[in-house]
Amino acid sequence: MHVMLGLKYKEYATSRIRENSYLDLSSGESDVSLLDPMKLPLDDINEYYYTQETILHKLLSLKHKTFPQNIILTAGSDKALQNCSQAFISPGDSVIVPVPTFGRYSFYAKLARANIYSIKFNHFPYEIDTDKIIKEANGKNAKIIYLANPNNPTGHLLDIKEIEKIAALTKAIIIIDNSLIEYCESQDVFTYKNKNIIEIRTFSKIYGLAGARIGYAVVRNPCLLKKIKNIISPFEVSVISAYLAEVALAKVNLVEKKRKELKISINYLKDNLPISFMATDTCCSMIIIEAKFQINLAIALKQKGILVISGEYFHLKSNCVRVTIKNIKSMAILIKALESIWEEKAKCSYKQES
Repeated sequence: MHVMLGLKYKEYATSRIRENSYLDLSSGESDVSLLDPMKLPLDDINEYYYTQETILHKLLSLKHKTFPQNIILTAGSDKALQNCSQAFISPGDSVIVPVPTFGRYSFYAKLARANIYSIKFNHFPYEIDTDKIIKEANGKNAKIIYLANPNNPTGHLLDIKEIEKIAALTKAIIIIDNSLIEYCESQDVFTYKNKNIIEIRTFSKIYGLAGARIGYAVVRNPCLLKKIKNIISPFEVSVISAYLAEVALAKVNLVEKKRKELKISINYLKDNLPISFMATDTCCSMIIIEAKFQINLAIALKQKGILVISGEYFHLKSNCVRVTIKNIKSMAILIKALESIWEEKAKCSYKQES
């Protein structure tokens, strides 16, 4: 059983309900939505909404410079991952999953009865080696390679050329989870050349619509597109979710504002991080903080009133945690807690030596 905040999964789920007094830097959600309270268009709420031919498809096709039919709307990026695993994996197929990364890739591959090969990058700053991915994929004749870009939990961003290189030098379908990419202005809008690359995105992160459950996949390969469309529902998302996404896409200035605010928070955190801790190089709202000493950092922070995700959840050591970067006030509270943890550890070590 993986550990999350030093708790089991069920305990974690219930703890978020009863621990409202905690500073929650664990969830990966945006702290605010881009949308103001609004009157929703509910005139047709009694009718089924065919969500594979919508205005949202046209808007997203313009953003990604592709045809509307290449956009598949899903109930969050999680559902897009499930659809891809169901459409492409047969029992016994090999899939490649780098570690550390988002746990749902292995989850859905396991449901499809794939052989999962985890490629571990165990040493700080846990950056992915694309040559190692290519070698392993070819050696295992991999059907799918899952990549998060930026990576969750490290925030590390792979260059587009590196992703294209993996696609060119392997026969695998490359599932790129770009759920956090909007935070990285340099790669927010681009087009992959290799049609074996499937891009997955969400409105849960920078747009702040996690509760609306709206995401999508960009599939440019006609054969892959057909396989996915054969297994999905024509009513994949609700009319309300699609409408919220349409409105969110128009908030270009607010997206840029959130990028700038995040960059300020990242710089503040790194500039003020106590020297007894290290942080990964991130361009998004996720970051790994690692203590240079032995400690269960998630539990120590919880005792200080801060919720984070234990590194153990990502198959790392307990002296690591994944933190969701929020406003400077939240980061100041985190820094103060880390300073306190180190001071207490240092005092304890001094007493033991005495």
